[in-house]
This record gives sequence, C-alpha cells and structure tokens, in this order.
Amino acid sequence: MSARILVSNLASDVTESELRDLFTPIGVCDSVRIIKHHDTGVPRGFAFVQMKSGGDARKAVRLVAAHELRGRPLRIDMLIERDRERPKTAAATRQSVRRN
Repeated sequence: MSARILVSNLASDVTESELRDLFTPIGVCDSVRIIKHHDTGVPRGFAFVQMKSGGDARKAVRLVAAHELRGRPLRIDMLIERDRERPKTAAATRQSVRRN
C-alpha cells in the first residue's frame, strides 16, 4: 500500500526533481508535488511525496528528517490516509429523516 509524506520548510527554489532524487534511493517514489499558491504560482514551502510502500515511507521519514536541502532543515511527516467519503453532517441527516 502506498503512503504519502509531507515535506515542509522547503526553499522557494527547490524543484520536484531534487525531491525525487532525495527520496528515490530510499525506495520507489511514485510522485512528488510541490504545492504552489493558486493565484501567483509561487511555491508555498511544502510538498507531498508518494512512496510505493508504507515501509519505504517510514524509512524515508527516519532518514530524511535530519537532512538539509539548500541550507534549510527539512521537516518530514507521514500522512494518515482518511476515508475519502465525507461524513454526513447533522443537517444532512435531519433532512434525510424528514423526507422518509
């Protein structure tokens, strides 16, 4: 099962290929996505890295946590995947009860 990692405290000029090069020796890196401001396109200082397996992701968190990239210490956190289905709100539940 794949796992996602949040990489933060990135310099604004870090590229996706640099991050891929950092994570690929640890395990199979499925994707890298640097998040940018939707209006300006300026990088926001964090990225998501998708690793092929949870074991590779845990290993990457351990090994990269002490790493510096372009003079900045990286902050690495493993993300917990949540169920994609949104829970019903109380209002939506009340409406469905009234209709029945």
